[in-house]
Amino acid sequence: MIPEVIDFRMTSLCNMKCPFCFGTKVNEKFNYEKLVSFFSFFKEKGVNYVVITGGEPTLASDFSQIVIMLKRLGYNIALSTNGTFWGNNKIRKLVLENCNWIALPIESSIEKEHNYMRDFSTNHFKLVCSILSEIHYRAPNIKIKIGTVVTKENIENVDEILAMLPVKPDSWKLFQLSHTKYNYEYYKKYKIEDGEFEKLIQTVKSKYKSLNTRIYYSYEKERNGRYLFLEPNGEVMVIKDDEEQVIGTYCDNGEELIAKIEQFVDASRTNSNFHNSFVNN
Repeated sequence: MIPEVIDFRMTSLCNMKCPFCFGTKVNEKFNYEKLVSFFSFFKEKGVNYVVITGGEPTLASDFSQIVIMLKRLGYNIALSTNGTFWGNNKIRKLVLENCNWIALPIESSIEKEHNYMRDFSTNHFKLVCSILSEIHYRAPNIKIKIGTVVTKENIENVDEILAMLPVKPDSWKLFQLSHTKYNYEYYKKYKIEDGEFEKLIQTVKSKYKSLNTRIYYSYEKERNGRYLFLEPNGEVMVIKDDEEQVIGTYCDNGEELIAKIEQFVDASRTNSNFHNSFVNN
């Protein structure tokens, strides 16, 4: 059994320099025809959802073309974005018309702390809040997810995030800081232990138990076998032994690739992770 969802890390391009980032850093470019063939094959095999992420996916030159292609194939699309595309009327219209979910980051209830952690030149906290309000009123059919990476740098100011937002999201996911080969120095300095993360989760659940927002969380140790990534260069990636590992490419024989996916990805956990993060009702 293969999972219902693929995380397509479309590009490594990003206009932020978040030191905790665990997005892709692969620079090579995919072949569009091979990409269409890959997603066509997996749609026939029962994959119904694509999470478009990066980097910042809206910076990819063929972002619009790919969104339209995925929609034509019948996929439900979740866009994980920092939201800085919002001022581009063409892309904003495309997103609002084709995406089922939009995931945005908020790292702290303190505006200044969030902006510092996101390392962006303008007030990113204010931008995300304005996007939440616009989606709520202009496109209420789109589900909203907020994501927060919890570190020693922001853990004291995470529990008030929902209280500070102008619109309550459909889901809020807390991520325990995870290490990659690109964020190791930050990870060594700011990682939090399981017990600290557990305490925060219980605090948040208690504080917002009367809200409709679904609160979900991800421990670093839970990543193994839980994700199926497609990289910008066409590599198919999983997390095994706490590390990202390539198991094939989008050019591989379909059935052989499926066999490898079934070997390294726990479909039930991957599906549950997606449906808890991106609520349908």
